[in-house]
Amino acid sequence: MNRAGKGLLAGVAALATSLAFTALATAEPATQTMAPGVKIDGVNVGGMTVAEAKATVLKQSVAPRRERFVARFNKLRFPVYPARLGYKADVDYAVQVALLFGTRRAVPEGGVNVRLRQRVNKKKLRAFLKAKAAKGVLKSRDARLGVSNRGFKVTKARFGRALSITKAEKKIQRLILAPKRPATVAVLATKRLKPAVTNPGTGILVNRNTFKLQFFKAGKIRTFPIAVGQIGFSTPAGRWSVTSKQKYPTWYPPPSPWAAGASPVPPGPGNPLGTRWMGLNATFIGIHGTPSSGSLGSRASHGCIRMGINDAEWMFDRVEVGTPVVIV
Repeated sequence: MNRAGKGLLAGVAALATSLAFTALATAEPATQTMAPGVKIDGVNVGGMTVAEAKATVLKQSVAPRRERFVARFNKLRFPVYPARLGYKADVDYAVQVALLFGTRRAVPEGGVNVRLRQRVNKKKLRAFLKAKAAKGVLKSRDARLGVSNRGFKVTKARFGRALSITKAEKKIQRLILAPKRPATVAVLATKRLKPAVTNPGTGILVNRNTFKLQFFKAGKIRTFPIAVGQIGFSTPAGRWSVTSKQKYPTWYPPPSPWAAGASPVPPGPGNPLGTRWMGLNATFIGIHGTPSSGSLGSRASHGCIRMGINDAEWMFDRVEVGTPVVIV
């Protein structure tokens, strides 16, 4: 055979070989089988066709991860549907990688486990958790002091609890992607919400019938004997507040007939206000010490509230301007 004939035969053989490899490469993937010892996400697919491997992984790995589960924080319980949060698993890619073993790569001794690529849509998950966080938040409560004719009512401060979005997002995502999900309710992490006011403050309750003044501060009540307004000069009932404080006050006669002709009295032993004055927003009315300790426990003043000198000094150091005063 001449050189031209040999060249023609070689070309035909090369073409036949090329066509054979092309046919093998384009063979129906579903008819290809997985090598023994190959797993996908822990699921044994050795010896299965592509179609069988896909179906098995979808049933054993993907379907359980799509099932709903329940999460809670504070008192709120709610279902979580992974598919609604954008959960996806790339089974096709995992199968194609698994096919490489036994064809282009040797199956390692002891077998091989191909990772299943999965993901959750983080935007959907965060939006979902934010909506739940708004519904389940336990608001903090400020401390408050109520004063009425029945006494003091203290509302203690309370820390609130809110969902920790970042931690909850990580946990929900981890639970969705986990090979096995716990059967119990998923408890999500929370964070504390500090109240703005933790101290209920101070308050004063004056009882004109019992001639007692109760002073509340720091959760404790101290009671003092007092004198109140005499008949015709009654101490005014109502809700008032301390508006001024003065040490060693000067007594100035009020514009009232009973004080007509009186002169101011400077600080000293004879001063009718004692050594401390705590003025109220009731006109010409205040709480003060008195040198007339014998008047305590009676209606003796011209409307003011008298205390013992030492008692007035003690309370003066602990009362603030703005302290509520209820007179009953």
